[in-house]
Amino acid sequence: MSDASETNSSLVLYDEGADPEADLVLVCGEKKFFVRRAVCEMAFPVVADSPDKSNGAEFVILGHSAETLENLLLLVNPDGAIALTPELITEVSPLAHFLGSHSVIHRFYLFLQENSFSKRMDPCVAAAAFALDKLLSEEPKWEDHVLTAMVRFILPRPWYSEGKKLEVITDHVKGIHASTTVALFQHVARKFTTAACFDLQKQEPLNVVECALHEHG
Repeated sequence: MSDASETNSSLVLYDEGADPEADLVLVCGEKKFFVRRAVCEMAFPVVADSPDKSNGAEFVILGHSAETLENLLLLVNPDGAIALTPELITEVSPLAHFLGSHSVIHRFYLFLQENSFSKRMDPCVAAAAFALDKLLSEEPKWEDHVLTAMVRFILPRPWYSEGKKLEVITDHVKGIHASTTVALFQHVARKFTTAACFDLQKQEPLNVVECALHEHG
């Protein structure tokens, strides 16, 4: 795909004619993506199971945007020029799951596990982790930095003064693995233990809670 885009710089990647070796058409809304079947079938088992193997066959994708599909295609393209980020994971994971791409979802999981992120990225990391957790076929074992982000996401600062509703909090954890729910509770407990060094006689208990969740780790 990339070779064709280099030789046809005036054409948009995945447009008709951009890649002379494209032999499959992915249809998403009003947009058509002309792609190589071999690449897509390797990445997306649902596409591989399609009975129509004719050259130029169309495969329709419903319920997802063309932009999301393009981003996912760039991620699975060996030469795709797109950087993986937590925001991108949150965006494309549902589509990857729809297409049966467990390997791509696992790749996203490893990306969150193996990379360190700044504190300002906590909401993005947490959103990606919650989205992935619900799609992973095996129980994940999140690293501490991901659990910290997830806890801060469901209990933002200052959650108690913003009238955070319990049902809003549970919306994030609904559908995740039971082991992840347990891990989140255990992670909060460890943070509260860390906060024990604060003098509760001199500080409001809620301030200690907030500090434990948002200042440590």
